[in-house]
Amino acid sequence: MSSKPGTGRELLLSKRFGDENERSSTVIETKPAKCKPIITVVPFRNENTAPSVSYWPSCTHIDRCDGCCNTEFWSCQPVNKTSLNHKVFKFHVTETGEFNFQGEEIIPLEKHTSCQCLCRVKAEHCSIKQRYLEDSCKCECINTDEMEKCNNDPSTKIWNPDRCECDCRSITECNSKHDFNPQTCRCDTMMEQ
Repeated sequence: MSSKPGTGRELLLSKRFGDENERSSTVIETKPAKCKPIITVVPFRNENTAPSVSYWPSCTHIDRCDGCCNTEFWSCQPVNKTSLNHKVFKFHVTETGEFNFQGEEIIPLEKHTSCQCLCRVKAEHCSIKQRYLEDSCKCECINTDEMEKCNNDPSTKIWNPDRCECDCRSITECNSKHDFNPQTCRCDTMMEQ
């Protein structure tokens, strides 16, 4: 794929990849990164590890699912996995930065053995006000009457498809004699409520 000087394509390539001296004239046929287990660096520390704990080694290589899926609604996910027990050395890090050996520890890590492009949103992500649509990988509100009623008042209300509730477009700060009423989207006196 060559382009003539002065064409839009050459200008685009120049802006994205540098001038003629900075880029190679070789164009590589791009292949999608298939969804499959690939060697990934995985740390032994996780969100539950105390800040004063350190491991050696601090990480290892293990197969984890990664790659491209054809749509933003899918992600590369493990279909089969096994647990591998890794022996590491555990240290307590003091406030002065000293490492005190605590002994050996066995840390299980997941190894992904097969992967598939699957829906990011699953049925368990849906609330009691929603049903799961597997073909489109999404949760859909089932309280359509409430949604229609909300959409009939677009100047003050807006439908929230994540919570399946009608929200006020804006929330007004009320004075001490009034409270904000989410039903009417305005400040009402105590007696009006």
